[in-house]
Amino acid sequence: MRHGATPILAALLIGVAMSPRACRADPQPLPDSRLGIPTAPLLLLSRPDVRADIGLDPKQAEAAERAITELYARASSVKQMKGKQASVARREVNDAMLRWLQTWLTDAQRSRLEQVELQWEGPSVVVRREAVARALDLSQTQRETLRHLVDEHHRRRDQGPYQWSAEHELAQRVLSILSEPQRRRWKAMLGRPFTPQLAGAGTAPPRR
Repeated sequence: MRHGATPILAALLIGVAMSPRACRADPQPLPDSRLGIPTAPLLLLSRPDVRADIGLDPKQAEAAERAITELYARASSVKQMKGKQASVARREVNDAMLRWLQTWLTDAQRSRLEQVELQWEGPSVVVRREAVARALDLSQTQRETLRHLVDEHHRRRDQGPYQWSAEHELAQRVLSILSEPQRRRWKAMLGRPFTPQLAGAGTAPPRR
């Protein structure tokens, strides 16, 4: 995946793999509560709304479920490792995820999944991923201002209860700091809006 996601895929998967939900023989869809949190793209494919958006057919969806189950098991094993052994195992998990995406998805589906991944992670990605910051050509002042906004957003989220409107508010504040050319670049990275189907919320968070 572009925009700097590749090195952290295994770490993201390992974090989710420790949850009770992931320990089932048939892992359940990624929960709504992870909206706004960095998430490995393969895990996003556990969600019906993501699969529908990128156009997975039944065969691809079934293959994704099998791959997620297998990689959850591998990630759980990595959690018990240390040092060089853990580093090698994480790289193997990374490589397995990337191979699956290359093998099972079309070029168009991979590109769209990348856009959905950015939208899922939300506006904080502009400071979380150096590749995105460089693509937007952020100045040092912009970086510092955006990092402060994102850090404050995360503090409020950790304190709870979290409101989806807070993500929209952050998105608007981020856009206000970007120049017009930067805003156009950012929106091009995101592509068409992805509308997650949130249980119990009735509606999705406001579009960014």
